[in-house]
Amino acid sequence: MSTDITDRLTSLTLEKNIPLIATIELTRRCPCRCVHCYLPETQGRKKTAPEKELNAEEWKDILRQLADSGCLSIAFTGGEPLLRPDFAEICAHASALNFAIRAFTTGFGLTSGLLRELKKTNVSLFELSFYGRKEIHDAVTRRPGSFETTLSAAIKIRESGFKVKLKTPLMKANCG
Repeated sequence: MSTDITDRLTSLTLEKNIPLIATIELTRRCPCRCVHCYLPETQGRKKTAPEKELNAEEWKDILRQLADSGCLSIAFTGGEPLLRPDFAEICAHASALNFAIRAFTTGFGLTSGLLRELKKTNVSLFELSFYGRKEIHDAVTRRPGSFETTLSAAIKIRESGFKVKLKTPLMKANCG
């Protein structure tokens, strides 16, 4: 895409207030307590009950509104979006609205059944964070065994035919 076209697209979306890309925090629940996380729920200061979250129908309405406004791409995150039993249903609805879909995940909550359901959707990419070698990763997440869980999930996701993006946010704990 040429710079001219990019500039025109950017100007148009700003002028018409079109949200081309949306990041949606489906839940604040997460099995990890990462040292850098901003969610009070993950730090043990507060708990989020699933019944206090928006339900699938409410998310479907929001997705429809985003589609109507011109949004093209959705990134589902959390907390841990895979903890939602209706994650595949929400992704299927987003697919029916022609969204490109990405999922930011720790890998906790991943099952073979969920991967089979997601193959029917427009999920094109899973993004997983690795904070360093096993000891450092587990120390950052404050969840023993999280490195193995995330690594296993990345392998299963890739073997299922999805693209996987591994990310390493730099921080004091892992910069060495």
